[in-house]
Amino acid sequence: MGQTFRVSSAAPDPAPSGMGVVAVCHGVEVPDGPHLSADRIASLQDGTFAEVQVRGALAAIRPADRVLHLGAADGVLSAIIARNCRPALVLGFERDAALVARARALHRHNGLDDRTTLRHGEVLAGQVDPRFVEVESGPVPVTGHDRLRRSFLHNVIVLDIDGAERVFLRRANLSGVRLMLVDLHPAVYGRDGVRDCRRALGRAGYERDLGLSGAEMDVYRRVRA
Repeated sequence: MGQTFRVSSAAPDPAPSGMGVVAVCHGVEVPDGPHLSADRIASLQDGTFAEVQVRGALAAIRPADRVLHLGAADGVLSAIIARNCRPALVLGFERDAALVARARALHRHNGLDDRTTLRHGEVLAGQVDPRFVEVESGPVPVTGHDRLRRSFLHNVIVLDIDGAERVFLRRANLSGVRLMLVDLHPAVYGRDGVRDCRRALGRAGYERDLGLSGAEMDVYRRVRA
């Protein structure tokens, strides 16, 4: 098993300082918005938001890393990574244009524009034909992962693409990526799909960090080329 780092329990974040800010989570101020449910706000306030994902990121992402975040949602997790891990850059993709606008505003509010870039779009691995995919909210621009690897050299991937991880991991060229943080969605593809994701990562030269992984989120470190 890869090296595991312990994360000490931090004191609660101070109360929000800005008008319209509903929570401070790991040093990130989160402005209010209609996309935030009461439960989501509560998890941000008490520090349980994306608890396993945040713990893995804080323990394993290094200051010099270049992070590709697929499924960036409203930008809270990428902001936590940018503020606390201080990577060289976090490049996030999100298929919901409204959430991209929210994420950009949150990053700007927290002064993280120099370390974060958010794009509206979806990244697909393998042979990519369409320029757009259609979703309920409209067309979403498509970027091929092979092409993206050439324009944005990254060594960490945070992957949470609502059940498409199974296909992505089967097709992706992960050369040069030392760390994978993968959200799993057994409700979408079942336990067989989870096993497929883990086998694909094993074949690609990764080993699961059992100390940082959870029931539906895995941290994988490269152990062989």
